[in-house]
Amino acid sequence: MDRESVASSEPRVCPWWLIHTFDNPVRRLFQKPEKIQLESMKKEGAKLGIEGIALDDETIANFMTNLRKSRLFKNIDLIVSEQSEQSRIKLKKFTLSCEISFM
Repeated sequence: MDRESVASSEPRVCPWWLIHTFDNPVRRLFQKPEKIQLESMKKEGAKLGIEGIALDDETIANFMTNLRKSRLFKNIDLIVSEQSEQSRIKLKKFTLSCEISFM
């Protein structure tokens, strides 16, 4: 199996070149790890879907604002935000959609 057929067979959870955006100390510009956790990122073309869990709606809003400020993303929309409970703690499960800006 060649590299192209593997890459095109399924959408990637996160593109290899984007992971460094969230997997380094600079990620604190985008999120506060103690208040938000990203569960998955799915890329289809220039569109990116982000799913995660946050402490509250304000944390989600701040995350979206920080994505807009980065200029790496555009058309950031909240698809869903719903109440979730883990270990008797009320949290917000969310899904965002956005487009990657190729500078």
